Amino acid sequence: MQKLIRNPIFRIVGVAVILYYGLFYNKSMPDSLGNRLAPDKIKDNLVEISSKSINIIANVKKADEIKKSLADKKLQDNKEGVEQQDGK
Repeated sequence: MQKLIRNPIFRIVGVAVILYYGLFYNKSMPDSLGNRLAPDKIKDNLVEISSKSINIIANVKKADEIKKSLADKKLQDNKEGVEQQDGK
């Protein structure tokens, strides 16, 4: 019995069994690791990530357009200010 317990394979299998029952076996709890790693949950999360990334990309494009338009307006205002000073 002592040789069996000291065998590394027995210990690895024992740790794997304990981890399985400790982390994956209890599927009745919504926050258990078994439920979080379920294929349906992962698929739903990927769909949510893709929709949010589309929104983020659209918002970044809008921000770039606004930044460009503000820079153009500032450049236009600076040109008008220089022309008014030259005309005086």
